[in-house]
Amino acid sequence: DLHSFPTRRSSDLEPGIVELLSQDRKFSLADLQQMQGDVLTIPARSLVPLLKQVRSTKPEVQSAIDELLRWDYQVRADSVPASIYEYWLLKLNPLVYARKLPESARGYNRYEIRKLIEWLRNPDSGFGADPTAQRDRILVTAMEQALENLRALLGSDPGQWQWGKIHKVPFKHPLWTPENASVFDIPSIPRGGDLYTIMLTGGAKPKDAHQDVGASISYVFDVQDWDRSVGLNTPGNESSVGSPHYADLAAAWGRNEAFPIAFSKQKVKEVSNSRRF
Repeated sequence: DLHSFPTRRSSDLEPGIVELLSQDRKFSLADLQQMQGDVLTIPARSLVPLLKQVRSTKPEVQSAIDELLRWDYQVRADSVPASIYEYWLLKLNPLVYARKLPESARGYNRYEIRKLIEWLRNPDSGFGADPTAQRDRILVTAMEQALENLRALLGSDPGQWQWGKIHKVPFKHPLWTPENASVFDIPSIPRGGDLYTIMLTGGAKPKDAHQDVGASISYVFDVQDWDRSVGLNTPGNESSVGSPHYADLAAAWGRNEAFPIAFSKQKVKEVSNSRRF
């Protein structure tokens, strides 16, 4: 379903990076590593406030709207409003684009977040005779569709709709079969983030929200003292099946918890526990 793959440019991440780096202070290694795991989704700052003047007669829909209005825009793995927002955004795109594109282009599905925000903040005659009222109806309709999708994926209890329950990284070895699953299996890792967070991890899709983009490896290097550098990698420090290091980094990678990187010969010697040659 190509509706699940909106157009995303590297510049979509720029506002978050600029905002963090514009702070008037020096940044430590820990600050920069934390920045790589930042899950603030800046488009939500423009989209969610549009719901302030919107009311639904359906209690479950109004409850979801209220939940988003209390949200801090952090797409954490343990966040319920993050799930609501991601599926609301998924449904908003086709509904809004259907109003703005000519009939001949109705199959277009490479959605652009900046255009979506522009159109929703400034509704025009493309929305109909009463643009603001029709815009508001679209906001509610998208929420209704989002909740229906979430119920299908996560059940009827919104308290169980944490983003990380559906936004996961499945690790499936190319040689995996049901017979050797006990050897090759690595548990899926819950993830935060979305298509527009600095920690880019992808967004919602109708049938799942598995992470399908983003970095498996990231580093922060200290060029003054290379042994102080830190990094993330997944799923393990070694690719040999059966090794205790086959998947030993996956859980920490999912939590954005960096490990120290040994560069110098002396440091490598200090931290090594085995040698291959």
